[in-house]
Amino acid sequence: KAIVIGCVYFIVQVGGGRATVVFLAWINTQVLAKFVVWTTSFFVFAIGLMLFLIPVVPGIPIYITCGIMLGHSGEKDFGSFVVAMVWAVFIAFTTKICACAIQQKIIGEYMGKYIMVRAFIKINSQFMRAFRVILQRNGLDRDKVMILIGGPDWPTSVFIGIMKLPLGGILLGTTPILLPVALATVAGGCMLKRGSGNVWTSVATLFLTLTAGAFTLCFLGALLAVERASNEEKDKLDQVPTDMEVKMFDDDGEERRKLFLEVSSWSKLNVSGKVTLVSSWFLMYTSCLLYALFSDRCFESVELNQDYRDPPLNGDVMNVVKKWTGWIALAMTAVSLILYQGFETWASRIVAQRMGRSAATTEEIETEPTGEV
Repeated sequence: KAIVIGCVYFIVQVGGGRATVVFLAWINTQVLAKFVVWTTSFFVFAIGLMLFLIPVVPGIPIYITCGIMLGHSGEKDFGSFVVAMVWAVFIAFTTKICACAIQQKIIGEYMGKYIMVRAFIKINSQFMRAFRVILQRNGLDRDKVMILIGGPDWPTSVFIGIMKLPLGGILLGTTPILLPVALATVAGGCMLKRGSGNVWTSVATLFLTLTAGAFTLCFLGALLAVERASNEEKDKLDQVPTDMEVKMFDDDGEERRKLFLEVSSWSKLNVSGKVTLVSSWFLMYTSCLLYALFSDRCFESVELNQDYRDPPLNGDVMNVVKKWTGWIALAMTAVSLILYQGFETWASRIVAQRMGRSAATTEEIETEPTGEV
């Protein structure tokens, strides 16, 4: 579990966080800074929509980028920074709503056709039952809004699609996200104006703080909403129909899970298995410590309004990784994942062999002559 958690941390913080910022900084410099506001708006919408469809990409960098890119071209074409910010907020909000609709109706409902996907998200669990009960409420219910705003962008909308909840009510419950989206977008616009005076730096910091606070409160509110429904609405949770296909799939896989846990248990592992697992854990743990505690020694600090041709990137996005600490940390993560995948493959092969022998033994017993005439 520690290795899996470390892998998720790496994907979200390094892949979804830093890579997104560098990509958006490159797009802003290379492409969008050259266009008028209407062309820039089209590209910002299209690129933002594309990024929203990537599971690990968070929404906040997209909103901030809207403020930076449309603040630049909008102020020039509209002649007013305020009008440019209003337009940027509109584009950011529209992008978010359209992304929610695509994630739910196209991605979620399509994935929901597969039993394995529904089993993976544990659709019959108490958590998912509470999730469904809350989101089926009408109007702008407080707990419903908290989940739709505070939940992770891609997983929340896709889970809703898998459960086939009505799109209209979900989009209505998502509309209050306009406030935190506006805070993040205006923060981006203020970051763009930093060169005009120190006051803009203070205003940008204020709006970034308000943005972080708003999304954090919504996330905590979402967790509390699910917890409250799980404790206070048990009767409604019990009335949610059980997905029988998933239940049968889970029952069939129970023997395989038990065998896997038995094979991979520490007391049953040989020396090579223990060395592989410990090495994978140590490398992942150490690399995550480097990412968390020594981030400034692993990666260059890049801002969304920064020209990637200036230092420290100097026109090469790979310069975001620092020598030697950054590359060593990335290598440790890669080796850890290779070792863990090798261990998983070995354990799965042993489980398959045991299940094959068990099935063969059962078949022999069933076909043995009984001696009855």
